[in-house]
Amino acid sequence: MNYRPVIALVLLIISIPLRAQKRFEWIIHPAFEKADPFVNGVAFVTQGDSVHFIDITGKRLHSYLKKEASQFSEDMCLIVVNGKHGFLDRSGNMVVKPQYDYATNFAEGIAIVLTKDKMGAIDKKGNMVIPAIYFGLLAPAEGLVPASKYPEKKWGFMDTKGKTVIPFVYDNVKNAPGVNPFKNGLATVTLQGKMGYIDKTGKMVIANKFDQADDFEGDLAKASYKGKWGFIDKTGKFVIPAIYESYPAGFSEGLAHVNTGPWDHPQFGYFDTTGKMIIPARYTWADSFHDGVAMVKQGDQTLYINKAGEVVSAPAVTPKHDAAFPALEEVGELSDGLRAARKNGLWGYMKPRIN
Repeated sequence: MNYRPVIALVLLIISIPLRAQKRFEWIIHPAFEKADPFVNGVAFVTQGDSVHFIDITGKRLHSYLKKEASQFSEDMCLIVVNGKHGFLDRSGNMVVKPQYDYATNFAEGIAIVLTKDKMGAIDKKGNMVIPAIYFGLLAPAEGLVPASKYPEKKWGFMDTKGKTVIPFVYDNVKNAPGVNPFKNGLATVTLQGKMGYIDKTGKMVIANKFDQADDFEGDLAKASYKGKWGFIDKTGKFVIPAIYESYPAGFSEGLAHVNTGPWDHPQFGYFDTTGKMIIPARYTWADSFHDGVAMVKQGDQTLYINKAGEVVSAPAVTPKHDAAFPALEEVGELSDGLRAARKNGLWGYMKPRIN
C-alpha cells in the first residue's frame, strides 16, 4: 500500500491551522469583554466590573469601576465619582475633575453640564463656553444648541459659543423641551401649543399646526393632527393621511409598520411610502424589515416574513470573521501597530505578521 499520498494529506490538514495561526501573534492575550483601538499607545478596555486604560504591553495605567466611566465620545470619557461628573481623555488623564451635578457626553466639541440647578456647556479643556445660567440646554446638532432661558423658560437656539442665533420665543412644554435639535436643516418647535418646523434662520417653513411632529427621515416625517398620526412631506402636506391612532414606525426598506387595532388587541400591518397597506394588519407584533425580512408574531408564534407577507426561514446570522484571520471571531482596525481581536468571546490585541 502506498502511504505517501495519505501522509501528505494529513500533513496538509495539520499545516492549515498552523499557517492561520502564524498570520498573527498575541501581544495581549484575550481577557476583556470590550476593547477599544489603541490611541497614542493607550487603549480603553472593559473587564468584569471595571474599566482600564492599558499600554501596549497590557500594563494597567488607570482603573475605574464600570459604573463610573462611560464609553468614549469625541475622545472624551464621562466619569461619575461620588455623584459628580467629570471627563477623562484617551490616556485616562482627568481633564475635567468631577464637579458637576450632571453632564452629557461631548458632541460638536462641547458637553452640557448642570451645576446649582442651572445648565451651561464646557469645552474639552473644561472651560465654560456657555455660562451656567440656563433653565435647559440640549446637545448641539448642526452647530446649534437648543436652549431655554430664565425666567420665561422660552426656547431658542445658540451657537456652541453661546451666541443667540434664533430668539427665545418658543413654548416650554410640560416634561419636554419646546424645541428639538436641528436635523437636515430643520427643527421642530412648539408655538401656541402646536408644533411646526423652522429653518436655521428661524423662519417657520412648515406652519405650527400639529399636535406632535418628528424629524424628517428622507422626504417624510411622522406628524399627529387631531390626535391621529400620518406622514407629511416638506410642504407640510399629509401624503399619508393622519388616520392612525397608534404611533407608526419609521420606514425601513420602503415599508413601515403600524398597529391598526386597540392596544389590548393589536393588529400590525405594513404600508409603503404612498400609504398603501402592502401586508395586511394581521400580526400581534411586528418589527422593521432588514435585508428583506421582518420578524412578526401571531399570538405566541414568532414568524419571519418577506415583503410579500410570505413566511420564510429565519435569517442566518453572518459571522464577522476576517478572511485574513480565520482563527479569530472578530478583528478590529489596525491602530498603533496592533489590532483588537476576539477569540472564544474575549478580546485581546494581536500583531499581524508579514509573510
